[in-house]
Amino acid sequence: MNNQSHMAAKEEEKSQSGTSKPIKKSFTIHDLPVSECPRERLLRLGSEALSSQEILALILGRGGAGESVIVTAQRLLSEFGNLRGIANASI
Repeated sequence: MNNQSHMAAKEEEKSQSGTSKPIKKSFTIHDLPVSECPRERLLRLGSEALSSQEILALILGRGGAGESVIVTAQRLLSEFGNLRGIANASI
């Protein structure tokens, strides 16, 4: 067995034995207590109580591939500045 094959076999053993580092999961709305979820806060407190990120997350509904809606909303706000910037963006 050459060195590369040996290293690949070791990595395979690690992943099967569960000793490799866990994959970090993106923060999702499901990580929040129900009372703090944007939709529930919108119903209870009105839109004025929500951040732009939460409003955009509600509008989007779900994130992109491998990315939670919260992360997608923050990325879009960072890229376009605010909700108006997103609204005025061309396709």
